[in-house]
Amino acid sequence: MQIVKTLFAACCLFCVCSSLNAKTITAREFGAVPNDGRDDLKALRAAASYCREHKGTTLLLEPGIYDLMDEQAQKIEREAISGVYGSDPQGFLFRHDAPFVTALDFTGCRQLKVKGRGTTLMAHGWYEVITIDRARDITLEGIRVDYARPASTTGPIIASNDSCFDFRIDPAQHKYLAPQVYGRLHYYNAQGDYMYLGQSGPRELIGDSIVRVHCKQHPPIGHHCILRHGGHYRPCIMIRESRNVRIHDVTLFAHPGMGIVGHMSDDIDVDGLKVIPRPGAVISTNTDATHFTSCGGLITLRNCIFKGQGDDCTNIHNYYYTILPQQGRKDVVEIKIEDADLHALSLDYPQPGDSMLVNHRRSMKKEGVYRVKDVSVEREAWKVVVTLDKPITTDSLGDYFMSNITRQPRVHILNNTSTGHSGRAYLVKTCKEVLIAGNYMCNPNGPAVKLGAEISWRECGPVENVVIRDNYIQSHGYRYQWNLASGVLINTESAETAPRVNRNITITRNVFDVRGADSCIIHVEDAEGVTISDNIWGDHPTPVMVVNSEEVRVQEDTRLLK
Repeated sequence: MQIVKTLFAACCLFCVCSSLNAKTITAREFGAVPNDGRDDLKALRAAASYCREHKGTTLLLEPGIYDLMDEQAQKIEREAISGVYGSDPQGFLFRHDAPFVTALDFTGCRQLKVKGRGTTLMAHGWYEVITIDRARDITLEGIRVDYARPASTTGPIIASNDSCFDFRIDPAQHKYLAPQVYGRLHYYNAQGDYMYLGQSGPRELIGDSIVRVHCKQHPPIGHHCILRHGGHYRPCIMIRESRNVRIHDVTLFAHPGMGIVGHMSDDIDVDGLKVIPRPGAVISTNTDATHFTSCGGLITLRNCIFKGQGDDCTNIHNYYYTILPQQGRKDVVEIKIEDADLHALSLDYPQPGDSMLVNHRRSMKKEGVYRVKDVSVEREAWKVVVTLDKPITTDSLGDYFMSNITRQPRVHILNNTSTGHSGRAYLVKTCKEVLIAGNYMCNPNGPAVKLGAEISWRECGPVENVVIRDNYIQSHGYRYQWNLASGVLINTESAETAPRVNRNITITRNVFDVRGADSCIIHVEDAEGVTISDNIWGDHPTPVMVVNSEEVRVQEDTRLLK
C-alpha cells in the first residue's frame, strides 16, 4: 500500500510540475507585429523554436496579417512562375531533394497549441508553411494562409477568334510572368459552378495585363482562364510521423501544392477547415485540398468547405510497393514506391510487427500475408529493406505488389461542402471503418466518391466496412469522359478480372441530382456485399451498373443493369 501511495504522489507531482512548466506566449513577444508590412518570419521562427524546446506551450497570434519573407522562397516562386524550371516546375520542385523553405517548423513539439483569431500568414514566396514532424498532441486553430502572389494566374476571357483567345489579368497581383507564359490550363465557368479542362496551346503576354492563348477551341467570353504554375509541391501544412493532431477553423486561400498532407501519422482531426479562394478569386490550392498516406487511427474531416482546388478534396490511401529481393533471399526484400507521386516527399516504410500483403499486379489475387520482423531505413540512399517472418513463395516477384495492411486508418467524412473544383470529392482506400455522411458535393469532375485501389497511381485499397449515407450529390456540369460513374465508383482498376475484394458497403438515403446520361450514378465492380437502398436519383437511364460482383442488393424500384 505504501508503494501505491508513493507512486500516486509522484504522479501528482509530475502533473503539477508539467502544468507549471506549460506557458502561454505571444508572437509579439518575439517581435512579430501584425499589419506593419514588415517581415515577421524571423520572429515567428523564434517563437516556433521556443515551442520546440518547451513542452506544453500555447502560442497566441493576435489578429492581423503576418508577412513571411524569405529570400530563397521568393526566388523559388519567381523562377517557378517565370519558367526557369521549365514549362511545368513540378518536375524540378516536386522531389525529396529539391530546394524548399519551411516557414514555421514545429518538429518534435509536444502538447502544443497554436491559436489565432483573425490571423493571416501572408506568404511572399513558396513555402511549406507549417511543418508538424514527429510531434504529439498538436492543435492549430484560427489561422489563415494566403499568398501575396497566388500560385496561379487567372482572369476573365475577354476576346476570342478562330485561332486564339485573350484573358485579362491584374498585373499588380500576377507578377513574374515571362513573355512566354507557362502553366497548367483550366477553365472556370462564369457562374462559379465548376472547373474544367479544355484545349490548350502556346501562351504569350500581351502588354502587362493580357495573356493570349493560341488554340482553336476555347470557352465562352466571361468564363475564367486558370494557369496553375505547377501541380504538386510541398504542402501548406505537413503532418509527418505525428500523433493526435487537430486542425480547427483553419483557412487556406492559396498554395502552390496541396493544402494538408498527413503521412505515417495517427489520429488527425480536421474540423472547420476551409480550402477556398480568397474573395474575388477562383482557385485555392494547386492540387488536393487534403491528402493522407499510410496513416492510422482515426482521420476525421467534418464541417469543412472545399472550393476551387486543382484536384480532389481528399485522398486517403497507402501504397503498393515494388518488391526487390536482396542477395537472392526472399525473406529479405527492398520495397520501393515506383511510378507514383510521393505526396509527402518522404520515405514510406512499415514497422516491425506490421502485416504485409503480397498480391498479383494485374489480377489483385492474393499470394500471401507476411509479418515484418525487422526494418532497415537508409534515408540518404532513399532505401527501405524489410526482413519478413518467412520467404515469399512466388518465383516472379516482378509480377507482384506488396502493401501494408496494418497501417490503415478509420475514416469519418461528415457534413462537408465541396463545389467548383477539379478532380473527385472523396477518395478512400482502407479496410477499416469508413463513414461518409451528411456531405454536399457539387459538380466534381468525376465520381463524387471513389472507393478502392488506383493501381495506376500505386495507391492501394481495397475497401471494407463503408457506409455512405445522407449525402447530396449534384452534378450538372462538366465531367471527364473516362469516368465510369458520377456519384459513387467502386473498383480495383485491375487489368484482369479481380477477386471481389471490396466488401460490406452500404449506400443509403442519398440524393443524386445528376443530369446527363454519359455515365451511371453508382458503379459497383470487384465487390461483394453491397447494399443500395432508399436513394433518390430521379429518372436517370442508368442508375446502377454492376460488374464482377456478388451479393449486390438494390431496392426493388431501381433498375439494375448487369
